[in-house]
Amino acid sequence: MVNNRNTPKKPRVCFISANVYPLLSGRVTERIIGPDIYTTILAKAIRDRGYQVSIITYWDDEPQVEVLDGITVFKIIRHNKNNILDKFSKLINIWKSMRIANADYYFHAGGMDGACVLLSRIMGKQYVYSIGSDAQLNRQLVSRNNDDFSKSKLDVGTLGCVVDIMLSNTIVVQSEYQKRLLKEKYNRTGTLIKMPFPIIKKQTFEKAFPPTIIWVGSLSEVKQPEIFVRIAEKIPEATFLMIGGGREGHEIPNYIKEKEIELPNFRYLGVVPFSQIDTYFERATVLVNTSLFEGFPNAFIQSWMHQTPVVSLNADPDEIICNLKMGFHSRSVEQMVKDIRELLQNQDLCRSMGQNGRRYVEKYHDIDAIVLDYEGVFL
Repeated sequence: MVNNRNTPKKPRVCFISANVYPLLSGRVTERIIGPDIYTTILAKAIRDRGYQVSIITYWDDEPQVEVLDGITVFKIIRHNKNNILDKFSKLINIWKSMRIANADYYFHAGGMDGACVLLSRIMGKQYVYSIGSDAQLNRQLVSRNNDDFSKSKLDVGTLGCVVDIMLSNTIVVQSEYQKRLLKEKYNRTGTLIKMPFPIIKKQTFEKAFPPTIIWVGSLSEVKQPEIFVRIAEKIPEATFLMIGGGREGHEIPNYIKEKEIELPNFRYLGVVPFSQIDTYFERATVLVNTSLFEGFPNAFIQSWMHQTPVVSLNADPDEIICNLKMGFHSRSVEQMVKDIRELLQNQDLCRSMGQNGRRYVEKYHDIDAIVLDYEGVFL
């Protein structure tokens, strides 16, 4: 008989992510964002490694505690009220959920900035903070790219983010750029772990004809979806598909509705369930990203996984798009149009860049390998 008394017990891990419930439960929602995809993928991978996993998130229905696929989910009712009483109520419920979860590690990947790390400190627990957007470390990215946007958004969440950075036991970053900024601005040393993703084991991918250009994201100011519509006007020979939604209760912008009628080559598909999105990445010729800034977008990984090159306006983590020839970092809308046209006209180049992307994600982003890095954090 083997004696396992000396085998260390795996710690309990509780993930904190504001809007992850629809992904966990399979519900269709108006918006799917990167931190929620990241949390869902990582939580399931950690669960599969034998950890006791829980998640604290917002969702306005009963029951407030639910077990989904072996993960205990604590749902905090938000009510969407912006008053002191509601904020205090949410804070109390978060505190209760953290105490019931009784985790050894609390892993924060989106939303609820500032509060949870303070509560974790009070409980004497370990707190891991995952940096998503580059703007969390460099707010000048907002003002440099868009003055109007910065006036209303620059300070939102800044204080909570700073509290998380200063008080967390461990900070996970997605790129060398983020790691450098973290050291320069806060004198904290980040743990670099690549964005994890379950890589589909597939050798060939069927592309659509005529060629299809896709845009995937939330219809928010920072994502600049209007630029994708302008590009569709300039390249009538290709089909342009916009995938994504806005915040709950927000209507689709009028310019999208109007252009869908005016442009025969442009379609707005709304939110596509995460379980169905792979089909669009596989069939696409090019993924276009028009964001003011990013961290490391899940859409990049999904695109390269399906041998689809990326043409990005601003985001290029550690310049890997350029250096590894997985698409183009255009830097201007005019250049984006040229870069997309070059990929449409040069099938060999398009195929080669897509294959480069596939090799890259297989080597650096496979969750089966990366989960071991996260175990290193927890153990």
